[in-house]
Amino acid sequence: DLVREGYQRVWEARFNDAAVFVGRDSASTLESKLPLLDRVTYQKTLGFMSAKAARVESLTLWMGEHLRSTAPIDELSACAASRLVYADLVSDVVKEFPELQGQMGGVYARKDGLDERIALAIEQFYFPVAAKTPVPATTEAAVVSLAGKLDSLAGCFAAGLIPTGSADPYALRRQALGVVRIVLEK
Repeated sequence: DLVREGYQRVWEARFNDAAVFVGRDSASTLESKLPLLDRVTYQKTLGFMSAKAARVESLTLWMGEHLRSTAPIDELSACAASRLVYADLVSDVVKEFPELQGQMGGVYARKDGLDERIALAIEQFYFPVAAKTPVPATTEAAVVSLAGKLDSLAGCFAAGLIPTGSADPYALRRQALGVVRIVLEK
């Protein structure tokens, strides 16, 4: 009983914190959070998250144009998602619970009344997260996810941040495997 009561107190406090964070985050839109990305460093050599977001948006647009004739894609939804995909990084929930990045972006996109294709692409941006987890479900989500992964790979390699046998601080191997899985499965 004592252990149960201790866990219950901890969980109640965490849920109360989460409710406060969601309330604070819900007071503004994902779009209004974008300027805050100017203060979040992606990587010293590669700049701020706002610059990364702009590169991902440009790459998404380029891929959408080139896929237009071969794959059904809503380019406007893909571009809108790519613009907002990092906005949840500055939300209170994700700051406190980083494992919810992407998922909270999808929740907040739906709260903002955005199209489901946009919300799903934001939510599934980091997919696949492991070898046997799903790839993004829609073409829009797959293209946005590919753009993010390809930008990370190209940027980190250009900056000399190449994985070694014992170190891969930017999870480049996982991102490269994700690229391969998305291309093969989608």
